[in-house]
Amino acid sequence: MTNLSRLKLAGILLVTAGCSAGSNQLGGLTTLINEGIEPSTSSADAFFWVADINESNEADVLAIAVSDHTAFANRDGWIIRFDGWEIFEVQVPELAISIKKQSTDDQEILESLDGIQAYECGLWVELAVDEGSYFEKRCSVDGQERVNYIKVNAQGETTEVLQHLGVQLNSIRLSKIKD
Repeated sequence: MTNLSRLKLAGILLVTAGCSAGSNQLGGLTTLINEGIEPSTSSADAFFWVADINESNEADVLAIAVSDHTAFANRDGWIIRFDGWEIFEVQVPELAISIKKQSTDDQEILESLDGIQAYECGLWVELAVDEGSYFEKRCSVDGQERVNYIKVNAQGETTEVLQHLGVQLNSIRLSKIKD
């Protein structure tokens, strides 16, 4: 990571922290820096989102475009990684959630604190909507059908993602709230 890139990222972190910056306050954002993840372009590509786990635990997160995915993170240690189609990793220390997912055309395999779980899924399908696009993927988890979806606005920007990730994490919703 170049010094200029580190300065840009530090500026993003200080603006989003909302209080004095200390190593114990930057949580997930610090983890991204320590992993050597560098935003692919300028801080103008950072967006504010809300992450909602199981429709009961919400947190504001910052979306940062990295080389092959988007990392959503906050100072409390939340990290959610999304590749444009799938949320493939979720780390939420305060809720003891740690999940990694691998997807194939018809199956998803989750590795979590509860062990390994596999379930069947269909393919992503685009459905007609008035403005933008809506994609859904149906999965069968423990005999129950769950619908994952991605909403894209008319400008081609993802605005909402809902995905079900097994038993430990029933659902996670990412909703864009601010540019």
